[in-house]
Amino acid sequence: MCICFVLINNIPSKFPFRICLASNRDEYFTRPSAPLQRWPSPNHHIIGGRDLTPGKENGTWAAVNSLNGKIAFLLNVRNRQPLLPDTAPERRGRGGLVPDFLRSPHSVADFARDLSLRGQEYDPFLLLMLEPNGTSGAYEGHYLINVDSQHKVFKSDNEAKAFVFSNSHPDKPFLKASSGLKLFETILSNYEGMPRLSDNSREKLQSSLFELLSTETQFFPDPALIESFPENFPQMFLERVSSINVVAHEKEYGTRAQTVMLLDFEGSMQVVEKDTLPDQYRRPRLSGTANELGQQEGLERTIRMSFPLLSAPVAS
Repeated sequence: MCICFVLINNIPSKFPFRICLASNRDEYFTRPSAPLQRWPSPNHHIIGGRDLTPGKENGTWAAVNSLNGKIAFLLNVRNRQPLLPDTAPERRGRGGLVPDFLRSPHSVADFARDLSLRGQEYDPFLLLMLEPNGTSGAYEGHYLINVDSQHKVFKSDNEAKAFVFSNSHPDKPFLKASSGLKLFETILSNYEGMPRLSDNSREKLQSSLFELLSTETQFFPDPALIESFPENFPQMFLERVSSINVVAHEKEYGTRAQTVMLLDFEGSMQVVEKDTLPDQYRRPRLSGTANELGQQEGLERTIRMSFPLLSAPVAS
């Protein structure tokens, strides 16, 4: 039950950043994963966590390509009716869609068009794709949802606008998504018109976004959420997943990673990931240099990575 808030802003005078993204990854605690890092060669330009489930090691839920500036976020879509019958061939792993897009030489529109033709090979998903214009650096946002093969450009103009995506069809958002979007917009309003983010301002913004991602208010009952689960599903679990930050430890499930991405108009990206996995499920960190894994701090295991996006022109 992941959630992703994103601001796309192509006007330097509006906000001091092009992209502001805040997301929660909700997953079973026992699923093996690697933290935020540069991927092993030959994919050293991809930065994000990795799924370590056998057979799905090259998948991820969110990542950025530091060479071409592409950003992608993957969400499962709750759907009471399966897309494929139980007798259908085994579904392809959805986690591979993120690196496929990041590595693709094709435009986001062409990639989405091709993927929509084979979307039924996967369990329900929503793929969020952000791509910069090679000349201006202005970002365009697309999403593809295979429940109805809908490919939509949700941001292509020069206005600044915030969006939210969760585990429902974007046309039928969960209450936690629509309510959280208002909180996200309130946080962003504190930085409107600011010419540049100081280190102190950036830290305050990141802190506010992590506070949003940690919201445990339950937005229940939620008709859209209830309708997305099988009938007579335990209400206690539905209540748990109706919050932005999901805590369902009795099911060994919940929010296990929180990520904030900020891209400024100088082409500098900072990604901060907080590992919120309960202590008893923690695995040893992979070894690597600070450049590969970022700086780790405190028992909460926060990782910070800063790097230039080589494709992003500097705003004048």
